[in-house]
Amino acid sequence: MYTPLQYHLSPYMARIPRCVRIGNKTVTVFNANIVTYSRTLLIIPIAWLLKYDYPITACLLVLFHDFLDHVDGIVAKVQKRIYGDNIDDPLLGGFMDAFCDKIVNVFCLWTIVQETYFEQTSYFLSIGFVLLCYTIIGLETAIGVVRVQDFFAATYSKNQLSSQGSTAAAMEGKLKEKLESMGLAFLCLSTGHLAPFHHWSGISGLVCFTLTIRLAYASLAKKLEARRMKEKKKTVTIDLPPETLPRLVETLQHPFFERLLPEQRINNVTSSKS
Repeated sequence: MYTPLQYHLSPYMARIPRCVRIGNKTVTVFNANIVTYSRTLLIIPIAWLLKYDYPITACLLVLFHDFLDHVDGIVAKVQKRIYGDNIDDPLLGGFMDAFCDKIVNVFCLWTIVQETYFEQTSYFLSIGFVLLCYTIIGLETAIGVVRVQDFFAATYSKNQLSSQGSTAAAMEGKLKEKLESMGLAFLCLSTGHLAPFHHWSGISGLVCFTLTIRLAYASLAKKLEARRMKEKKKTVTIDLPPETLPRLVETLQHPFFERLLPEQRINNVTSSKS
C-alpha cells in the first residue's frame, strides 16, 4: 500500500515549497514534522464529532489521520532527495511520528469509551470491552515512555547513526498501528448504534483491538530487549587467573601501547580464579 502512495504522491510533495521568505527571514512551512504535528491536531475534531453523534465523519477523520501517517514519510524522503541528507533530524522525525500516533490513539480510544452506549450491552461484554481498551491505553503509554527514554538517550549519544534504530518503528509496531487505526475507525462507526457490539463495526473493532494487544506487547518486549542488548555491549568483562593480572597491567602500561592508543584507559579488569 505504501509503495503506490509514494509513487503517486511524491511528485506533488516535491512541488510544495519547503520554506517561504518573510522579509529577511526564511520560515519552514512544510516538512515531515509539520505534517506530523498537523495530523495530531485531528484528535480535537474527532473527539467533537464523537461527542455530538457524527460517527461516520469521525471514522473518515481517523482514516485521514492514518493516510497522513504515510504522507509524512513520503515528504521526508522527497525532501531528503531534494535538499540533502541533513535537512531534518532523523531521530526527532522518527520519534515524533510514533509518539504523536500514540497521543491520537489514546485520546481517541478514551473518547470512544466515553461515548459508547452500554445500556443494551451485557455486563460481562461491557467489562471486557473496557478492560480491552484500557489495556491498550496502558501498553501504548508504556511504549511511549520507553520511546521518550530511548529518544533522549539517542540524542545525547555520540554515535547518532547507530542510535537511529532505537527511535525507528519495528515491524510489529507498524502492523500494530494499522490494526489500531482500523479498530478505531470501526468503533467510531459503532458509537452511532444503541447496541454497538451487535453491529458489524463493533465486532470488527473488537477483533482488531484483540490482535493489537498481542502486537503491542511484542513491540514493547522487542524495545526492552534491544535496550538490554545495548547495555550489555557496553560492559566488557575480562576473566583472568590472578597470577596473570599484574603482568597484563604492566604490559598495557608500556610506552608502546600508550603511544598507539593514547585515548584508551583501563577502566575495569575483573579477575577470577580459574
